[in-house]
Amino acid sequence: MKLFNFLFCNLALCFSVVGNASAPSTVSDRLVFVKNMVTNIVQRLIDLANNDSITDKGAATLSIISDNCDIKFVADHIVGPALKTFSPIQKKQYYDCFQVIFNKSASIFLQKCKKAKFKVTQCKMKTNGDATVTVLLDTKTGPMTCAVVFHYNTTNNDYKAVDFIFNGISILAIQKEVLHSIWKQSGNDPAVFIQKLQSKHGV
Repeated sequence: MKLFNFLFCNLALCFSVVGNASAPSTVSDRLVFVKNMVTNIVQRLIDLANNDSITDKGAATLSIISDNCDIKFVADHIVGPALKTFSPIQKKQYYDCFQVIFNKSASIFLQKCKKAKFKVTQCKMKTNGDATVTVLLDTKTGPMTCAVVFHYNTTNNDYKAVDFIFNGISILAIQKEVLHSIWKQSGNDPAVFIQKLQSKHGV
């Protein structure tokens, strides 16, 4: 569980690299586009962490992240087919719980950005347009490698993050394992599952 909490708190960085602008048409330009997107957002988080004049850093962090993320996509992916058994009200309750979990994680990650340095070390793109951007973040607690895997949406001509790998560990895989454990403990009952999440995270 401690490993899960550590990894989940870093998820904020990955979400924050999801862009809304249309991607360029050529492969080389797309690589530059994705790299610049990551560089810009990470630098904004580091600048925020180092700005002591801002009192409500939690809200400022969420503002940066919410402008560039698709939390619903990740929430759906983690629960998987079981989400089909949720009523509309239960889905909303689950998304609300997931938002709270994510908000806590974003605030925790911001602390790691204090006086941190970073650099984009690698950008790769597949023939279908999907891309992976690797970032080396030098924090107070030591270096951390983050690889962000993007899916290229040909319909919307944009990129969305689909997986986040910290020091070789997939964040989505970890989250899915933990929530699936809670789901089983709930007897595959959406109401009990949501109750457990609400109780755990004070929703």
